Amino acid sequence: MNTEDVINLIMTQVENDGSKNDQEIGIIRNVLKAIDQKYGADFINKIPTTFPFLAAMGSDSYPLSELDAESLALMNYGKDRIGRGEVAIPLLYGIDKFAADNDRDEGKGTKSYDLVYQGKEADIKDYRNLVSGKLVDQGLLRIGGPSSQLVIKEGNELFKESSIDFVRYLKVEDFPGMTDGADSVIKYFENSLSDISDKKLMLMTRQDVKKELDNAIIEIVEILDTAVQNVITAKYPGGFFTIDDESVKIVPGSGFEFYSCKKADKRIVLSSVENRTFKKGLQKKIDQKIEDVISFITDKTGKAVDTGTIEDLGSRQEPAESYPAGDQPIAEVLLRRLIRAI
Repeated sequence: MNTEDVINLIMTQVENDGSKNDQEIGIIRNVLKAIDQKYGADFINKIPTTFPFLAAMGSDSYPLSELDAESLALMNYGKDRIGRGEVAIPLLYGIDKFAADNDRDEGKGTKSYDLVYQGKEADIKDYRNLVSGKLVDQGLLRIGGPSSQLVIKEGNELFKESSIDFVRYLKVEDFPGMTDGADSVIKYFENSLSDISDKKLMLMTRQDVKKELDNAIIEIVEILDTAVQNVITAKYPGGFFTIDDESVKIVPGSGFEFYSCKKADKRIVLSSVENRTFKKGLQKKIDQKIEDVISFITDKTGKAVDTGTIEDLGSRQEPAESYPAGDQPIAEVLLRRLIRAI
């Protein structure tokens, strides 16, 4: 059957069902025609007559459990550069406007959005990946090259403006994973400690080190997430239609967080902001490296690092050597250079 015959067959079934009014019938026909024009016969022929057309209209989520086997197969079907859900989701939400093949984005190929929902550009992203022949929800989404470059550009500008001196040296590309990211943070932190005199560094404690790094983690995560959310919101004002093991959801830019910047192609990977996956992972990796910082301080000063906190300084003695004339008082130095965040 040609696509026109298939569309007519589907529409006959919809009309005979009696559950749709004339306006809804018109919407379904427009969606089918748009899918035919955009994706062609292969996808039209995959649409079952039992599909729950327009069932998700007006809702931010739709459970996959509501799909019968053939309809779920359509949700899971993709071919060549057409991703999973790019036909099923328009049918669920009554969407008939897609990015045209000749719609260019700054000379970098077709527009990166998949469709227009309620007048706003949106994209379809699948948390599931094919693993050993099965779709597995890995909780991660990868965005396209142009969007990734925008995240990198904005994130790097935000790093330069950080309120923490050593964080200003970091870049988005320093975080291809939590381990590499933690290594970069520790490296720049130790570099900042190298600029402090041994006499002043001797007053730093393990808890001071921990607090400095905890404050840096908060700042780093905020910078990376801000860059991600700003770019997604601007480039996809309609958000992402996400697919996971349980449902399709419409998620705005604020619903995503930074996960990694891949080394190979500098593509940005996202996870749900609800999970705080990156923050938890980075915190764990940096906590594991605190003893490396302690060893660095000990090697530099020749003195074991105390376990106390800055509040204990009133009962501690300054090093016996006097400071050169004009040097800053030790309390000011600590506040300004060692524990800026206190």
